[in-house]
Amino acid sequence: MPPKIDMSREEAAEREIGSTSVSRGVKVLLVALFLTSLLAIPLIQATRGFGVKTPTNEPGKETEIFARLAEINHAFKTKTLNIEKSLEEHSFLTKTFLPPVQTLAFRWFGVGNEKVYVAPDGWLFYRPDVDYALESGRAPTSQIDSASKALIALHADLAARGIRLILLPVPVKPVVESSPVADKTDPTPPHHTSYGPFLATLREAGVEVFDPTNLLMESRKTTALPQYLKTDTHWTPAAMETVADALAKSLSSPSPSAPALRREPPVNIKNSGDLAAMLQLLPETNAALAESAEIHPIQLPDGSPWQPDAASDVLLLGDSFTNIYSTPDLGWGEGAGLAEHLSWRLGRPIDRIAINAGGSLTVRQNLARNPNRLDGKKVVIYEFAVRELTSGDWRPISIPAAKSSAPTAKSSTTLTGILKAISPLPAPGSVPYKDAVISLHLVEIDGDSGAEALVFAGGMIGNVPTAASLLQPGTRLSLDAVPWESVENEFGAITRIEFEGPAADLETIYWAKENPVVTPP
Repeated sequence: MPPKIDMSREEAAEREIGSTSVSRGVKVLLVALFLTSLLAIPLIQATRGFGVKTPTNEPGKETEIFARLAEINHAFKTKTLNIEKSLEEHSFLTKTFLPPVQTLAFRWFGVGNEKVYVAPDGWLFYRPDVDYALESGRAPTSQIDSASKALIALHADLAARGIRLILLPVPVKPVVESSPVADKTDPTPPHHTSYGPFLATLREAGVEVFDPTNLLMESRKTTALPQYLKTDTHWTPAAMETVADALAKSLSSPSPSAPALRREPPVNIKNSGDLAAMLQLLPETNAALAESAEIHPIQLPDGSPWQPDAASDVLLLGDSFTNIYSTPDLGWGEGAGLAEHLSWRLGRPIDRIAINAGGSLTVRQNLARNPNRLDGKKVVIYEFAVRELTSGDWRPISIPAAKSSAPTAKSSTTLTGILKAISPLPAPGSVPYKDAVISLHLVEIDGDSGAEALVFAGGMIGNVPTAASLLQPGTRLSLDAVPWESVENEFGAITRIEFEGPAADLETIYWAKENPVVTPP
């Protein structure tokens, strides 16, 4: 009889584990499977696009995926972190699983995301707007001071030219509409607490302000109708027309009236707004959120669509609150926005510079680049969303004297040079606009060490980044371009992401007609 072996459980386990043998083939297989699992997602993501077409810089045109893959490959070699970020934001897994998960959270639990707040009554609110009203992450005094100083400086620049400035700060949705951010027992609009002192500072400096907050609150009370769209960040057509009417009445007509403009019969527009789009829901759920809006397009006396008139002595500067019913890319019709209705109410043509998401900075940059736009102007109306006071870019920009011979870019041309810098593109779905223009700083053009230019290019179309947005500084590029001024009327209203610093002041500006092509050094 063999002797009894008394082992502890630990000793028995150690003996069993120690006696386990794994063949070399199995080891190799396990390691291969592990590495494959790590690389599977990037490999699938990189190859899914074959045979698919992606947007180019101009709507309606497409380019084959192979050019985009070549640029992705170049970016991977030069900046791996950017590829990692791209995979996180545009991964097929994200695109596949996020919509159903977000739809489930929205439909059953009323949950939004990091950009959209879903109120108990089903209304959608842009979180930066809610932050403005709740003062979440309270804006430092320096931010409000920067806005005050920038606007007072603009007032001084215009006053020196004999031009009257009228500010039109448009309240954001939570300020006017009943929502969880408002105390219903307090009738005071929930503006940021710095808003009152901000207005007082401006008025003390002699800046004229037309604040429509109380007008919209009263209209909401008397009509019992919402003043803002349920699924969008912007005001309703009726609210916009109410403000246009009141603003026109506050202006004395600077010159004799032009032939009567024509206000067309109402056109019904059905759309799910920018906030619904940012939720990234399944298409059928997003379509179910669609709401209707009734717009009134404005036409010129001859029946043609309304157009801004650079010769007018009234100039409207603005952002998407000006454009919401003017430009079709925002999804709410065209020819019926703030500029059109202000023009109709005044009974005369007006000029317009309005850039989506550009209320604090880009419109001022645009004016500084082309000060001749102020020739003959008597009134400048500056519309911007009040959220810009706490989150906008109010860097100092002075309006230079009129240029006697402004430098002009060549006609259509091919530019070849080194990409020195590219402006960053926001993650698709993280902002309330689907299209965006990015900035490229091109140097050493055609081998000339001193030649440089600012090039605007399509960076995002319909929430899909273009190949141009993936370019990396240091890359040698070749691109077909036209002078920016020749296409500004077509693309100038699209959200534009500008540079800070000297590159923003370059006077030679082009528009990239197609996605730039990476060329060998």
